[in-house]
Amino acid sequence: MTGKPSTAGEVATIEKIQGKSEFQGTFNENGFCGSFDTRL
Repeated sequence: MTGKPSTAGEVATIEKIQGKSEFQGTFNENGFCGSFDTRL
């Protein structure tokens, strides 16, 4: 903590980690599919 007010993004992240808020979005099992470095 730096003593400065938290941004909305920081507050939302902490709420999600603590389980106070649900994660939103979609799960993508192949998140790196097609990326060149997955074949290295």
